[in-house]
Amino acid sequence: MPSFPHALTLSSALAGAVTHSLVHRRPDSSWCGTPDPRVLDTAVTAIALAACADEAGRAAVARARSWLRHADPQTHHPLAYELEAALRALALGQEVRHTAASTDIVLSGRTRLLTVLAGHSLPGAGCPRTALRAELDRGLRERLKPWTVVELLAGIAILAMRAGDLGEARAAVARLRPHQWPDGSFYGNPVCTALALLALALTGSEPDLLDRTRRRVLRTQQEDGTWRFCASEVWDTALMVRAGQGLPRFDRHALPGALAFLAAAQNPDGGWSYTRGLESDNDTTGAVLLALGGRSLPGRGLPRALAYLAGQQTADGLWRTWQYRQDPPAQDVVAHVLGGLHQYRGQHHIPLAPATRWLGECWQREGRWSSSWYRGLPYATAEVGAALAGQEVLDHAVKALLANQNGDGGWGAEAGLASSAAATGLALLALSRSRVLDPDSREAAVTWLLRTRPADGTWAGEPDMYGPRPMLVHYPTQTHAFVLLGLRAALVHRTSDVWCSDYRNGPAAGVPGSLLSRFST
Repeated sequence: MPSFPHALTLSSALAGAVTHSLVHRRPDSSWCGTPDPRVLDTAVTAIALAACADEAGRAAVARARSWLRHADPQTHHPLAYELEAALRALALGQEVRHTAASTDIVLSGRTRLLTVLAGHSLPGAGCPRTALRAELDRGLRERLKPWTVVELLAGIAILAMRAGDLGEARAAVARLRPHQWPDGSFYGNPVCTALALLALALTGSEPDLLDRTRRRVLRTQQEDGTWRFCASEVWDTALMVRAGQGLPRFDRHALPGALAFLAAAQNPDGGWSYTRGLESDNDTTGAVLLALGGRSLPGRGLPRALAYLAGQQTADGLWRTWQYRQDPPAQDVVAHVLGGLHQYRGQHHIPLAPATRWLGECWQREGRWSSSWYRGLPYATAEVGAALAGQEVLDHAVKALLANQNGDGGWGAEAGLASSAAATGLALLALSRSRVLDPDSREAAVTWLLRTRPADGTWAGEPDMYGPRPMLVHYPTQTHAFVLLGLRAALVHRTSDVWCSDYRNGPAAGVPGSLLSRFST
């Protein structure tokens, strides 16, 4: 059994983490942390709201600009920096010194966003409506993401108004109507909601849509003047269930309600989306099945979930994130789907060998795994590698991860970056899933997490989730879950023949009940 010189401190940390989890549940037994502010969401919304010439709108824009004057663009990716720097300048009425461009299909939407807003704001900017029309027509044939449809329709309307084509602008905004949610947003997404607001304000031809959208935008501005990225209550809840289940106090007070929430959040097609109301995505569907850990669902919920994933499998045996046919397969998504399906062996006939083989080939080809939805080697190694638990390739990946441990005992998202709580927790999780024994590294990581733990029972975090790619966003709930996963994994890291993997053997397999009881009171 692991021997911790600071066992009482670890026990206190785990107990505090469980308490924090219980306190921050929502009334419906889900978790949904408010993401940290960033330039993207606030700048785009401020630009849009400035077109609404009313006192409340002007006051909201002034608050947003006050925050933006002191906000820094993200620097982890060239396109992220160029985009946020340009949007910040547009929102503040400053000279735009940066341009953002990418031919990557995953990133091209960010280039389009800046093109549309520059076309609206800057004299002499181009108005490439033809390209937007072609992208929309092509996308509708290939199940383009619905919020991207909104961005394209709004973009066409905005650029049509700039070109003086009121007819095309009004036709485009009329097509926005079926995409608006009852809360006034468009798919709960602040960026596409802001673009829709700008298009509606410029045309003035859909006053009821404009009024609902404007009231939604004003209502969701935060006290600091910012707007925040999408809610992700289904994803966050699945992650918290994975992190907390098996801990007695969590199981008693949080697990039943959380499982009921996840069951109720299932879409009619059998899948789940990261937030309720959206079309199903494969990453969240795999993550929910992981959280369910082999449990059944009411009615025909489980057969529908398995049928959904069977229908989403590509011809080469992989899974995309979205149902959009041009979305490329992602390693972390494929791993989550594999992990979820492993929980239900014998209850489906979905071929898993091609995806398993593909993940191994990715590591052999690139020398590491990569994640499309979270930054960093620790996440990719823990989550992608888990689908290959027990295989030699995972041991090689973990050894490479160990080489990146910082001198203070923690891990950063990538080699050379400062240690972070999420990355360190995920690295501990990756260690627990391999056959590599390195108690000194594990002990140093646990010590770092305990030393940096605040008194409120959780850990500070940093932007580490991609959304929309390549932009990063930080959800505090996710940092909390990653650390909890890592600390629990450290307790049951391989000692003699005892180890655990929530992908292969169920949510608490290999975890001695007495051990969990000791560290979760």
